[in-house]
Formats: sequence, structure tokens, C-alpha cells
Amino acid sequence: MISLFKRDFNEASKGKNPVDVFDDFLTVTMAVFTKKPNTGLLYYAEEFEKIAKEYKERGTFETLMKLPYHFFFYERAGFEGIDLLGEFYMQEIASRSSYRYFIPYQLCVGMTEEFSSEATHPACILDTAVESGRLLLAFAKNAPKVKHRYYGIEIDPLCAKMAALNMFIHDMPGEVILADNFEPDNFKTGYRINLCPAGIFSVPEKEKSQLWHMYKNVFSKKKVDGSLSQSRLLFF
Repeated sequence: MISLFKRDFNEASKGKNPVDVFDDFLTVTMAVFTKKPNTGLLYYAEEFEKIAKEYKERGTFETLMKLPYHFFFYERAGFEGIDLLGEFYMQEIASRSSYRYFIPYQLCVGMTEEFSSEATHPACILDTAVESGRLLLAFAKNAPKVKHRYYGIEIDPLCAKMAALNMFIHDMPGEVILADNFEPDNFKTGYRINLCPAGIFSVPEKEKSQLWHMYKNVFSKKKVDGSLSQSRLLFF
């Protein structure tokens, strides 16, 4: 795993639950890379200031602020493969809190190879259990020349943030919503991933979610005709 990232993460975690630190890291990273289009100010200014105040009081703010840049550098440089965020979560976070298994990334590449080769024209690609987003990352790796839009549904708040951040860092526009796959009305929040203006923008209401409208229509149709798919990957 990334030695510098792990070292600074452990330093920032002193006196605090690592799960909460990981959540703070995700929020701070989203804040660093997302600005209000008209003003250039932090889009997540309120959330950022709340986290910053706590870590400054604990004397670990500067260490926390190193983490987004470690993550950005290693992901963009392509060191040690793809979905380093998901690997770190599996090794350091899920192992301490609750059991969570992600499909290995290389297996995701193999699983999506045939699907991605069939999607020769721009489409909306949905993972109904997006986790860290690695299945979508693998799909995008297999279809680098086609400008798809990517969508994910996830019931776990940490994973929803991870997926949105992974999609953003890999230039994959789309949306991730925090909701129950089989109850689309159970919408908690969402994240819209934009490349221009660049950032991860919150979607606080389901009526403002493009994915919620798309998936609800598909969900309702399949439920009526009895063909509700169990596949994780859907195409629109």
C-alpha cells in the first residue's frame, strides 16, 4: 500500500477512530477539488471548516491535509494499479470496523471486458452496488475511447463518497446516490461528478438527481413486467 499515505493517515488518526478519519479525509478531498463555479470559493466550505477546526485543536490538521495530495498523486500517476482508495479501505478501515468484501480489481477488469467492448457508443453505465466504484473504473479502463457517463447506487455512506471521488479522479462524469438499490425512493443524498466545471457537487434531493429519475423509471418498468434484473451493471 502507499507508505506515505498510510503513515500520515495513522498520524492523523491519533486519538480518533480511523473510520471517522477516513470519512473526514474523503470530505476534505472533495472540498479541495471542488470550487463554486462563480466565485472559486470552496463548495464544501462549511464541512471543511468544521473538520479543520477539530484537527487544528488536535494538532494534526497539517498531516490530514497531506492525504488528498498523496491520493491524487498516486492515483493519477497510476502507481500500484487502480482503486488504491478501495484497497486502503479494505485493508485499513473495513478490517477494523465491519467485514466488507470488494471484488478484486483485476477480476473486475475481466468481468467488464466483454460488456465494455459491446458499448461502442456513448451510454450511461450503472453499477447498482457501486462500493468503491472499482467495477466502473474497470469498465472505463476497457473502453478508454468512448465517452460514457457513469452512475452508481450505494447504501453505505463511506463507499458512496469513495465511488464519487474515484470517478472524479479518473475523469468519469456521472453521479453516485446513497440509496437502497431495491427501494429507489429511499434516497439519502447524491454526488454529481462534473469535469467542467470540475468537482463533486452534492445532490441533496432526489428530485434533483438525474440517476434517481432514470433508475426509478427502469425499476418501475421492470417491476411491472416481472423482469427486474439482478445484474449489477445496467446500460441506459
